[in-house]
Amino acid sequence: MLSQLTGQAVVATAVPEVLVLITHALRRDVQRMTRGMPLTLEFVGTPELAMARIESACPEIVVIDDDMMACSDEVCRFARSLRPDVRLVAVTCRWSEREAGLRGCADAIIHKPLREAEWKHALTPLA
Repeated sequence: MLSQLTGQAVVATAVPEVLVLITHALRRDVQRMTRGMPLTLEFVGTPELAMARIESACPEIVVIDDDMMACSDEVCRFARSLRPDVRLVAVTCRWSEREAGLRGCADAIIHKPLREAEWKHALTPLA
Protein backbone atom coordinates (compact mmCIF):
# COMPACT_ATOMS: atom_id res chain seq x y z
CA MET A 1 0.00 0.00 0.00
CA LEU A 2 1.26 3.54 -0.78
CA SER A 3 0.92 6.59 1.47
CA GLN A 4 -1.21 9.21 -0.25
CA LEU A 5 0.90 11.98 1.28
CA THR A 6 4.40 10.70 0.59
CA GLY A 7 3.94 8.13 -2.18
CA GLN A 8 6.11 5.72 -0.19
CA ALA A 9 5.23 2.15 0.64
CA VAL A 10 3.44 1.70 3.94
CA VAL A 11 3.71 -1.65 5.69
CA ALA A 12 1.08 -2.75 8.20
CA THR A 13 2.80 -3.24 11.54
CA ALA A 14 1.96 -3.72 15.19
CA VAL A 15 4.37 -1.02 16.35
CA PRO A 16 3.07 2.51 16.96
CA GLU A 17 3.05 4.92 14.05
CA VAL A 18 4.75 8.23 14.77
CA LEU A 19 4.11 11.33 12.68
CA VAL A 20 7.16 13.60 12.97
CA LEU A 21 7.08 17.26 11.94
CA ILE A 22 10.61 18.45 12.67
CA THR A 23 13.19 20.61 10.93
CA HIS A 24 15.12 18.77 8.25
CA ALA A 25 18.39 19.43 10.10
CA LEU A 26 17.20 17.33 13.07
CA ARG A 27 15.84 14.31 11.15
CA ARG A 28 19.06 12.30 11.31
CA ASP A 29 19.30 12.93 15.06
CA VAL A 30 15.73 11.70 15.52
CA GLN A 31 16.41 8.60 13.42
CA ARG A 32 19.59 7.86 15.38
CA MET A 33 17.95 8.39 18.77
CA THR A 34 14.96 6.19 17.98
CA ARG A 35 16.94 3.38 16.37
CA GLY A 36 16.03 0.15 18.12
CA MET A 37 12.78 1.55 19.52
CA PRO A 38 9.60 -0.22 18.37
CA LEU A 39 8.30 2.74 16.36
CA THR A 40 7.46 3.42 12.73
CA LEU A 41 8.49 7.00 11.89
CA GLU A 42 6.80 9.05 9.18
CA PHE A 43 8.51 12.39 8.57
CA VAL A 44 6.55 15.23 6.99
CA GLY A 45 8.17 18.43 5.80
CA THR A 46 5.45 21.03 6.15
CA PRO A 47 2.77 21.98 8.64
CA GLU A 48 0.17 21.54 5.90
CA LEU A 49 1.19 17.92 5.32
CA ALA A 50 1.16 17.27 9.06
CA MET A 51 -2.34 18.70 9.43
CA ALA A 52 -3.60 16.72 6.42
CA ARG A 53 -2.14 13.49 7.85
CA ILE A 54 -3.62 14.17 11.29
CA GLU A 55 -7.00 14.92 9.78
CA SER A 56 -7.09 11.93 7.42
CA ALA A 57 -5.77 9.26 9.82
CA CYS A 58 -4.32 10.53 13.06
CA PRO A 59 -1.41 8.27 14.09
CA GLU A 60 -0.84 6.98 17.60
CA ILE A 61 1.99 9.43 18.33
CA VAL A 62 2.55 12.93 16.92
CA VAL A 63 5.87 14.75 17.37
CA ILE A 64 5.72 18.47 16.62
CA ASP A 65 8.72 20.79 16.40
CA ASP A 66 7.72 24.16 17.82
CA ASP A 67 9.94 25.85 15.21
CA MET A 68 7.90 24.31 12.39
CA MET A 69 4.51 25.52 13.63
CA ALA A 70 3.82 28.76 15.45
CA CYS A 71 0.67 27.32 17.06
CA SER A 72 1.87 23.88 18.15
CA ASP A 73 -0.52 23.83 21.09
CA GLU A 74 -3.47 24.31 18.71
CA VAL A 75 -2.26 21.38 16.60
CA CYS A 76 -2.05 19.26 19.76
CA ARG A 77 -5.63 20.11 20.66
CA PHE A 78 -6.78 19.45 17.08
CA ALA A 79 -5.13 16.02 17.04
CA ARG A 80 -6.60 15.15 20.43
CA SER A 81 -10.08 16.21 19.26
CA LEU A 82 -9.84 13.68 16.42
CA ARG A 83 -8.16 10.94 18.41
CA PRO A 84 -8.46 11.27 22.20
CA ASP A 85 -5.80 8.60 22.82
CA VAL A 86 -3.14 10.25 20.62
CA ARG A 87 0.19 10.73 22.37
CA LEU A 88 1.63 14.20 21.74
CA VAL A 89 5.32 15.08 21.99
CA ALA A 90 6.45 18.68 21.55
CA VAL A 91 10.02 19.59 20.61
CA THR A 92 11.00 23.10 21.67
CA CYS A 93 13.96 25.22 22.69
CA ARG A 94 14.74 25.38 26.36
CA TRP A 95 13.20 28.49 27.91
CA SER A 96 10.78 28.95 25.00
CA GLU A 97 7.85 31.25 25.76
CA ARG A 98 5.57 28.72 24.03
CA GLU A 99 6.47 25.90 26.41
CA ALA A 100 3.81 26.89 28.96
CA GLY A 101 1.07 26.45 26.35
CA LEU A 102 2.52 23.13 25.25
CA ARG A 103 2.67 21.83 28.83
CA GLY A 104 -1.12 22.12 28.94
CA CYS A 105 -1.64 19.78 25.99
CA ALA A 106 1.47 17.71 25.17
CA ASP A 107 2.16 14.41 26.92
CA ALA A 108 5.91 15.03 26.77
CA ILE A 109 8.25 17.89 25.92
CA ILE A 110 11.72 17.39 24.49
CA HIS A 111 14.17 20.27 24.50
CA LYS A 112 16.65 21.31 21.84
CA PRO A 113 19.40 20.54 21.39
CA LEU A 114 18.11 16.97 21.30
CA ARG A 115 19.57 14.62 23.87
CA GLU A 116 19.22 10.88 23.48
CA ALA A 117 18.36 10.26 27.14
CA GLU A 118 15.59 12.88 27.11
CA TRP A 119 14.23 11.57 23.80
CA LYS A 120 14.13 7.95 25.00
CA HIS A 121 12.65 8.99 28.34
CA ALA A 122 9.82 10.76 26.53
CA LEU A 123 9.08 8.10 23.89
CA THR A 124 9.72 4.77 25.64
CA PRO A 125 6.52 4.87 27.73
CA LEU A 126 4.58 5.74 24.57
CA ALA A 127 5.95 2.91 22.43
